[in-house]
Amino acid sequence: MLHQTSKDRKRFLTHVEKTPYCWIWNGSKRYGYGAFRYQGRLISAHRVSYQLWMGKLTEADVVHHKCANRACVRPAHLQRLTALENTAEMLERNGYIRAIKRLELELAKIKKELGHDSL
Repeated sequence: MLHQTSKDRKRFLTHVEKTPYCWIWNGSKRYGYGAFRYQGRLISAHRVSYQLWMGKLTEADVVHHKCANRACVRPAHLQRLTALENTAEMLERNGYIRAIKRLELELAKIKKELGHDSL
């Protein structure tokens, strides 16, 4: 577990832009996820955020972004899950995204048929 100090939180927050919804990581990134150097190791910023504000993690824990924003490090948007729970959530979310895309295509087709392409 990371040793939590106000100094660590302050240094961490120098890389964060707080928006009304998410806390966006503006430091270095890997695959869209923030990366933060701590105690000589490069650690995912959302994992560091979770530990600094929410509590202990094990190596097996996955930190899930409830907001679906990889760059977000807002503690309230982070949730500790097992790898299996995280995969199930991802598959469910992808199902919703596919359904939305399908509905958008159907709506565009209907608008075209009605002559309302610009709506």
